[in-house]
Amino acid sequence: EEVHRGVKGLVMDQEGVVPDARVIVENLSTGHQYKVIKSSVAGEYWKLLLPGRYSIRAELDKCTKDGKYKISQAQQFELTAENKLIDIQLVLESSACPR
Repeated sequence: EEVHRGVKGLVMDQEGVVPDARVIVENLSTGHQYKVIKSSVAGEYWKLLLPGRYSIRAELDKCTKDGKYKISQAQQFELTAENKLIDIQLVLESSACPR
């Protein structure tokens, strides 16, 4: 049953699913940022987590020639004993590359 606890979903952009995107999960209570996970070839991601409040976002860590890269809005969620598995779609949008 523990394998059905945490967060999962798809990383997408306007063209469809995005493989190899970095997915960043942070525990909002402790400030701990977990090891970055990558989306699969099908754009899927999953992370086993204990109950708590978290933030999640995705990004492609490469800049294009025109100085853009793709990042999603951070989304917050809470896992509880009753709400053990959350499904979140992360949508990447173009943004200026960080300096």
